[in-house]
Amino acid sequence: MNLLYKLLGVQKIQRKAMSFPGFSIGTAPTYFNWNKNSDAYVTSDTIYTIIKTLGRKAASIPLESYKKADRNVKSAAEDNTSSLYKLVQRPNPSQGADSFWEGVFSFYALKGEAFIWLNRGGIEGGEPIEMYYIAPELMTAVPDPLDMYGVKYWILNANGALIPIQKEDIIHWKTFNPDFDLSTGSHLRGMSPLLPATRRLQQDNDSMDSAVAMFQNGGAKGVLFNKDYTDLTPDQRSQLDYVMLTKVNNKEVKASVAALQGEWGYLDLGLSGVDMQLLGSQELTLKRLCALFGVPYELFQSDTTFANKEMAMKSFIVNTIQPMCRSLADELNRVLIPAFKGGYYLEFDFSSVPELQNDLTKLGATYQAMFDRGAITLNEYRKLMGFDETTNPDHNNYFISGNYAPLTDLNIPNEPDLGQDGL
Repeated sequence: MNLLYKLLGVQKIQRKAMSFPGFSIGTAPTYFNWNKNSDAYVTSDTIYTIIKTLGRKAASIPLESYKKADRNVKSAAEDNTSSLYKLVQRPNPSQGADSFWEGVFSFYALKGEAFIWLNRGGIEGGEPIEMYYIAPELMTAVPDPLDMYGVKYWILNANGALIPIQKEDIIHWKTFNPDFDLSTGSHLRGMSPLLPATRRLQQDNDSMDSAVAMFQNGGAKGVLFNKDYTDLTPDQRSQLDYVMLTKVNNKEVKASVAALQGEWGYLDLGLSGVDMQLLGSQELTLKRLCALFGVPYELFQSDTTFANKEMAMKSFIVNTIQPMCRSLADELNRVLIPAFKGGYYLEFDFSSVPELQNDLTKLGATYQAMFDRGAITLNEYRKLMGFDETTNPDHNNYFISGNYAPLTDLNIPNEPDLGQDGL
């Protein structure tokens, strides 16, 4: 714990600590809000599937560094050697980039916020050398009394030990929270999408419990009755039960035909209306929960055609993954970048995403047509396609590919006047 205290700079924060209503070092704040949404991730296969799909896909998008001077041109001069590049590619010794960013995206999607602690090696204001994500339920915000939107510092609950962390060492990526309360600072935290879906999630859990109960104890599927309504003797009833168990209610004789003496009738009970509604409600709940997280439900349906799945995945990336990545990049650039020198900033690169390649091909053809008609220069074309500009001065000029000329400039010989008789 001594090393952790040293890395977090706890002693420096404690010397700067002030007294706030509802908070004191050593006790949990009265507004401390434990987030229980992690239960849904481990108990609901629907939530697990949605979050896992979202986290993995978002984490697969490469995070690159670019020159601040131009957001359209990727710079490869320092990317592979800079400490910033190495940090985002391997945030800490225990995790690679995919594992780390999947955790960050998953926390954000499930709980409405994600926390990243920057280990600066005990140097205040130094370059971060490691990044670790922290479960949101372990973090408490101490509001800044002079700024209604500000955080004075954060409190980490580490097995009951309340450890203050400087706000500069925390990247807090959160969703909008309409619960604006200056006394508790609730608006300083994100809002989990499962909060408005509490009853929907309960419906999903209840429908699953009902489905399991229906399969385990579905009751009789039908009624076998004696048409002449004569009473059976105890021996006859015993013999009938034996025949039903061995020749009808037996998985080893499935689809076989059983013969019974006498005249018998059968009444098929079938599925009740409640059972039919249960099957329909499970599909509806899946669709509503998918819509809640911005994940197309077509991705999880086996009867969806390949073309529809392809369009659904493309919509998922454009409407959900891209906005999330841009939002995270803004927070990284706001907190992480100032500690590094070199004029770089971070951005997620979607140019290599397979699902978007068809659009990029169409876009490239549009840019090429603009260049061929002299609408843009070659350097402008290179910038739009994500390449560096060249130093060739001719590449800043406008060219027209092909022999284009106005009709007035064409030298078309006049046809001879042949007269009325054509002579």
